[in-house]
Amino acid sequence: PAPTTEVQVKITMWKNGFSVDDGPLRESEAEENKAFIEDIKKGVIPKEVFKKLKEEHGGKGALPEVVFTLEDKQENSYEPPKKQFKAFSCGGRTLGGPTPAPSAQAAAEPPAPAGSVSPIYIDDAKATTTL
Repeated sequence: PAPTTEVQVKITMWKNGFSVDDGPLRESEAEENKAFIEDIKKGVIPKEVFKKLKEEHGGKGALPEVVFTLEDKQENSYEPPKKQFKAFSCGGRTLGGPTPAPSAQAAAEPPAPAGSVSPIYIDDAKATTTL
């Protein structure tokens, strides 16, 4: 049967090694990396890519077609990709917008009677400040 999907694998060649899918730098002289490059030169899917495909797609029918793209940046040394800035991701409130309804617990509490404020005691032995 024909492959169900297509998988893109980007290999970038650098002055000081190569990277796969914008991953970390891999030194060309390391044995496992030499084998990877030799497989690419032969037109064979490198073992680690094949293993990853089998893990992700194995048992689900035919393996996808693998398309390798090669980017030549051998005039540059590898620099790790900059972390993408992630803007504030929490929910927010609009200033000047409507205020939320009070909770049921707050609505159930009766207001304190006027004049029932407890007195404030100041310990003269402790440090103080003036605002």
